[in-house]
Amino acid sequence: MSKHIKSENVKFKVSHVAYALIAAVAACATFTANATVIDPAAYDRSFTITFPGYSGSETLTDFPVLVKVSSARNNFDYSACKVENGGDLRFAASDGTLLASEVDTWNPEGESLVWVKVPSFNKSTVITAYYGNATPDAVTASDVWSNGYVGVWHLNEAAVPLAESSGKSTPFMNNGAHTNKVTFTADGVAGGKSVSFAEYYNSDIGKERLVAADDPDLRGLTNFTVECWTYQTMYRDDGGQATVIGNYNNWRIYQDASGLFWFRWMRSNGSRFTSTSSALALNEWTHSTFVRSYTSDSNADCTWYLNGGFAAANNDSNPEPTGNGSEVTQSLGGGDAIRIFPGSIDEVRVSNVARSADWVKASHDTVTESSFAAYSSAKENVDKGFIIRFR
Repeated sequence: MSKHIKSENVKFKVSHVAYALIAAVAACATFTANATVIDPAAYDRSFTITFPGYSGSETLTDFPVLVKVSSARNNFDYSACKVENGGDLRFAASDGTLLASEVDTWNPEGESLVWVKVPSFNKSTVITAYYGNATPDAVTASDVWSNGYVGVWHLNEAAVPLAESSGKSTPFMNNGAHTNKVTFTADGVAGGKSVSFAEYYNSDIGKERLVAADDPDLRGLTNFTVECWTYQTMYRDDGGQATVIGNYNNWRIYQDASGLFWFRWMRSNGSRFTSTSSALALNEWTHSTFVRSYTSDSNADCTWYLNGGFAAANNDSNPEPTGNGSEVTQSLGGGDAIRIFPGSIDEVRVSNVARSADWVKASHDTVTESSFAAYSSAKENVDKGFIIRFR
């Protein structure tokens, strides 16, 4: 066999012992043109990640998993990184295809958090992480949130603006009043930070909050999923409604004085409400998800999930889209004529699709379940093998 294989779109880099293997692969493999394939030889270190803790039967498409790295967890060597703030940490699918990723928290003294989009995710999924490359393959953080996400806020900044990661909505900013009562450095659900509204006053209703400018993608929703993590040590003691995320004239998640979470959405013929069947626990992080699934012109299923599990359900017999055509400002932690949420909020997301039960459970587990992902020990890349790169 010739030592040189020519193709207009395919470039091989091989060792002398790899020719027979290449011939076998070329004979039976089907490749997708223009895919970006990682070159392991360009990175100094690598480790693999599997997901034995995924409990669903569904194969999820373009699912964002949370990867956690540290010297204690998987022998991650921060000193081997060649770009600051994790700029050279890259991930590949089992076929070598480069995966979209977003660094959430970079902490060289402890654990770092990175979101990675996996095109086909199930219990058998294996991805490989690479680092130690001064000129890594390019990735775009917003590509992680391509599958129906129209609002993703990690709430991990130490001050406003609080960035929006999908590229489809806007950051959260102060509303200009009582901003000293908002804390941006509270411990987040997975590490990092969260936003805390620990103080509130009845006379300051609607003033202690954060706001995001109107975006059409967040109104007029038919199928949708809204999720968030919350932590609180108390419920409001004045009987008011404490807003977590949303807008009074569009849709919102709020909590009543008994601790129940409610979802309210506006329609042309009035408001619709649905609530959890039990109060959220105090003194712990809770993942709350509301899903509305349009099934026909006269029916939509509405489901609450708490910590990834089913909590309550009801039916909407007139499933019009949410809200109206006018501009609406999204509020975090409060809003006009609405009480302030007395606690911390983290990882808020809005989707224009109805997520499945498996998706909701995996979204919870990837953040807090230690057994969800398993990591090999990071090692130097010794076996360079061969590379198939598409241009």
